[in-house]
Amino acid sequence: VQATVRRAFATRPDRAAQGMTMGLLMILHDWSRWLGADGAPVRVLVGDEDTIHDIAAQQEYARAHGFQVIGPIAGAGAFTLFQRPGLVLEHLRELSA
Repeated sequence: VQATVRRAFATRPDRAAQGMTMGLLMILHDWSRWLGADGAPVRVLVGDEDTIHDIAAQQEYARAHGFQVIGPIAGAGAFTLFQRPGLVLEHLRELSA
């Protein structure tokens, strides 16, 4: 994980700080509105460059638990929130509508 974060900062320093800030905001958000609701949609964002988790295994796990799989997402890996923050935020906007 440490190496991946270091690589993200080295390759896209212009986006790294913004991604980390958005990630913190997402983590600190009160999600109880969605988590407490029966049938609340769960979407799993799968990156096509994920070298940590096998893509097929992620898809199989998500489907087995009734989660919607989004992806594989081009240009994203295991840290989709930091690599494609706009995409993640768009999905969250859809959920909150």
